[in-house]
Amino acid sequence: MNKVILEVPIGYEDLTQIEKQFICNGCGAKGGIPVPNSFLGLDISEACNIHDYEYFIGGTKIDKDLADERFLRNLRAIIDGVMFYDDFDFIRHTEADLYYKAVVLWGDDSFVYEKNKKVKS
Repeated sequence: MNKVILEVPIGYEDLTQIEKQFICNGCGAKGGIPVPNSFLGLDISEACNIHDYEYFIGGTKIDKDLADERFLRNLRAIIDGVMFYDDFDFIRHTEADLYYKAVVLWGDDSFVYEKNKKVKS
């Protein structure tokens, strides 16, 4: 696999391991329905963790929209970073589009949840 360079927001790379464990949990909402962290064996958890962080720090609808768009770009970067192309690429891109649509349509509760959790801590 080629070295995949993901887009990261300011502050993400400065997280301590403890902060990252508190904020990030891979794909899917914390405590929600389990969501796979891979597309046909391709690990996408870092794109999900970046998305979790952006939901945690975001405060506006624009922040959420930007986080969701970066999420899709990062998923595509991971898929396109595979050294070879195979029949699974189309399926992986379709899965990326589905994950993106899911966070756009149903991510509001998680986005708001992170604000409530941040206020309480």
